[in-house]
Amino acid sequence: MSTSDTKGKNIAVVVICIVMLAIAAIVGWWVKSQRADTQQPESIVNVSSEPENITDQHVDKPEIAASATPEVKQDLHEVVGRWLRSDGSYYIVIKSVDENGNLEAGYFNPNMINVSKAQASLKGSTVNVYVELRDVNYPGSNYKLVYDPSSDRLSGTYFQAVAGETYDVEFGRVK
Repeated sequence: MSTSDTKGKNIAVVVICIVMLAIAAIVGWWVKSQRADTQQPESIVNVSSEPENITDQHVDKPEIAASATPEVKQDLHEVVGRWLRSDGSYYIVIKSVDENGNLEAGYFNPNMINVSKAQASLKGSTVNVYVELRDVNYPGSNYKLVYDPSSDRLSGTYFQAVAGETYDVEFGRVK
């Protein structure tokens, strides 16, 4: 057997191992998220790129008007769920929202991308969602979305920082 045949087989084995590990990680995350769906969302103060693991990463917290009623704050919880972008396999997973609008959120393309900031806010009765990414090839890319309760969709814009371009996007809830 030649050296190039051995090298090719070694590369194939490494690639297969990486793919299997990635699949195992995705399945593990999915199983954990299925268990979490049966529980009530808890208040959080930290944002994590991994929805199932809260880290000590601190995020600036927006203030909600003091006159906000519990009903208005409850509107922010409408965005909790799994959201699939209409043009591909891009997911935003929002596990919970705290009383200040901070989201426990993850972003997957299809691999996990670090979420540096995730917030929900109200303008009148409109729920807005902001998700900022900080990772390789995502140096400040962000989503600015508005929740439409009648269609159960998040729509708005995606700023792709590397290309410096903004795109219209839409996410549908994955049931």
